[in-house]
Amino acid sequence: MKEIKFRAWDGKDIIIWKNLQEINLQELSLGVICEDIDKQIKIIPMQFTGLQDRNGKDIYEGDIVKCKALITSNLSVHGPQKVDSEWVGEVKMIDGCFMCRYYLWEIEDREVIGNIYQNKDLLKND
Repeated sequence: MKEIKFRAWDGKDIIIWKNLQEINLQELSLGVICEDIDKQIKIIPMQFTGLQDRNGKDIYEGDIVKCKALITSNLSVHGPQKVDSEWVGEVKMIDGCFMCRYYLWEIEDREVIGNIYQNKDLLKND
């Protein structure tokens, strides 16, 4: 069973919670944290994918991941062929699945190299 973990971007830092008891899930879903009755901090929540990279680092939504995979290509006149492919992309939740161009769990070799809030320059503009 996948461990349920979250982290968040507060505009300047990544906030990581050690356990779910520290999180008010209603606040998290609304994108705010109430530090006290008078102070709210806007956040962008990021969910743990349940996967780790090649170095054992947890992968979250919003991470920038360097990927390498064998991809099946149907563009050859000789039929489907496996093609070595490398790319850098953002981990996103799309239709209930974590993706980085392809299903994240299908990618053989993945390495977290940053996140979209602190290292946006690592993404190439296509």
